Amino acid sequence: DIEAIALFIQFIPLEGEVHDFFKPVTGQILHLLKGNGFLPTDPVMESCSSDDVLKVIIDLFRTQIGSGEESVIVWKQPSQLLRTSHDVIREYIPQTILSAAVNLHYLNSSLVSTISPDLCSQLAIGSMTIDHLIAVAEYALKSYHENRRNSFAGLNVSYDSYMDEEEEEATRQGKDSPHECFVEWIAHWLACVHIILEETRDVSAVTLSKIKKLPR
Repeated sequence: DIEAIALFIQFIPLEGEVHDFFKPVTGQILHLLKGNGFLPTDPVMESCSSDDVLKVIIDLFRTQIGSGEESVIVWKQPSQLLRTSHDVIREYIPQTILSAAVNLHYLNSSLVSTISPDLCSQLAIGSMTIDHLIAVAEYALKSYHENRRNSFAGLNVSYDSYMDEEEEEATRQGKDSPHECFVEWIAHWLACVHIILEETRDVSAVTLSKIKKLPR
């Protein structure tokens, strides 16, 4: 029960808060909690597969993911979680893609304001960084290009003709094509990058170089 966990979190002692006889107990409690999957992730739709990232991205712009479908909450160890308060990041970097790219999950959004930064640090709960976003983009780009190559392979037409036919088919169905959806997702990914760079005040040449080196 997430409400019970939210209440429980408020009573977890921090190192430095407890002194004298009970001081060693604080470290033992934190150590035990680090090794247990007692924290909930955001809900994830059971039908979402991390194997087809492009489909997940397309669904972001064509439909409401999981509309009418059942979602599940998974319980993870603190070190398997990322904490972010930005809804736009959760929306456009969905948990399916995040876990596929970096093997991490979002801490349940209802706990983000409950758990303090100090407790996050002592439990080893991570925060979203530019490196996470770059890893997500690398994974998504790789998936996109592999999907394009696999779809085009064996067709006796030029790649441009194949793309034109795909665009026309999407137009007939009143939908954005996979290419258009992916381009739109990249735009939202850049917005997420801006949020994290603003939050961390990271404008280093190294970070900008990593972004420039992303495959096209």
